[in-house]
Amino acid sequence: MSETEITHDAVTDHEIKSSDGKQEDDKWDRLTEILSKKIEMPAQPKRDNQLKEVLRKSDIMRDLITLKRGQLKDIPSGHNWLRDSIEKMVKEDKPDHEIYASLHVDYRGKIDGKGAGQAEVQHIRSAARTVQFEGTLREHSAVVYRDPPRLQCAGTEIPMESLLDIGCGDGKITTALAELLGVPKEKTFGCDIYKDRDIVENLNFTLLDDKQKVMKLPFEDNSISIVIAFMSLHHMRQLPSMISEISRILSQKGVLVIREHDCRDSLDALLWDVVHGFHAMVWKEHKENENFGEEYFALYRPRAEWREILKTAGLQCLEPRNPQNYKTPLRAYHAFFFKGVDIPNEENHNRHREDNSRNRDNRRNDDRRNDDRRNVDRRNDDRRNDDRRNDDRRNDDRRNDDRRRKPEEDQVRESHDNKRQRR
Repeated sequence: MSETEITHDAVTDHEIKSSDGKQEDDKWDRLTEILSKKIEMPAQPKRDNQLKEVLRKSDIMRDLITLKRGQLKDIPSGHNWLRDSIEKMVKEDKPDHEIYASLHVDYRGKIDGKGAGQAEVQHIRSAARTVQFEGTLREHSAVVYRDPPRLQCAGTEIPMESLLDIGCGDGKITTALAELLGVPKEKTFGCDIYKDRDIVENLNFTLLDDKQKVMKLPFEDNSISIVIAFMSLHHMRQLPSMISEISRILSQKGVLVIREHDCRDSLDALLWDVVHGFHAMVWKEHKENENFGEEYFALYRPRAEWREILKTAGLQCLEPRNPQNYKTPLRAYHAFFFKGVDIPNEENHNRHREDNSRNRDNRRNDDRRNDDRRNVDRRNDDRRNDDRRNDDRRNDDRRNDDRRRKPEEDQVRESHDNKRQRR
């Protein structure tokens, strides 16, 4: 086993002797070191010339307009306004941050007094995320129980005692999911590198320091039942230490639920960078990040790579039974990862799925053969019944003929008797 293939269990069982006795801390530091060697963290480009590239790629521009049709619906010919505005400013050789700033002013002027307010938009968004999460539970055959609050999934029950949302934003989605799962308000936590000005009041919020080299979460070992990270892990500059911290604070049989992009290539990344740019600089009434081009950080990864990274941290992925196709160019998906739960590996999972498919085919064939057998028996019964009816009909005809012939025979016999008497 190579160093980058050491699993969480191997790290747990590995005897690390520390002079100051902090063996537990050494264990998680060791996991962070292993993850640092496994996870590629390339340098970030300056995102200040991407709109020109988007304009060159007609399909990327089309996808951008498709994703932003909700924001553009209150503007007459909004998609034309957006495309024409970007094209004009790109021809003027303006950098992205100036284009975003100009679009923000123009957009706010066009929708002034129209459409939903920011609070209503966030409420709709949190409701949509809740519905998506309920669909994700069904995909993973997970059932939520309320008394006591627990999640039944992967053949085990997970008490819903506490919840942490990494990258919680304003916390509306956090509290909505906590209510769905039955997590108490006092045990509902959120953390982010920014504190949203509209953050909900009943959320226990922690502001994270994005500048430090190693991320630390202010929670005890094995203390959180469920950690959610919706579209946040790809923004983590300290991803190795954050993954290690998630594994540390998750309780035994705890679950991590992520929502991520399934990235294929640099064109996917370009589209999603610009989508984030509009979210931070254009659509909101108050800009989220004035220095988006210089400060924005994102490393999008394929779905399989996220699975391997989290597997290294001892978190086993539960594949959905009926995975849905991606419905938008965001290529967003949810995935469940369990700590301390034995999930069948992908090979066994595929074999199990093939066995189920084979069993279904065998059952269908048996049912078809039984149906054919029943149809043959039914036809034979019908034939026998027809034969009996025909026999009965022939017997009836014979009896009727006998009845018709009898008077004639009697008449002939009587005539013969009379003749005999006359003689």
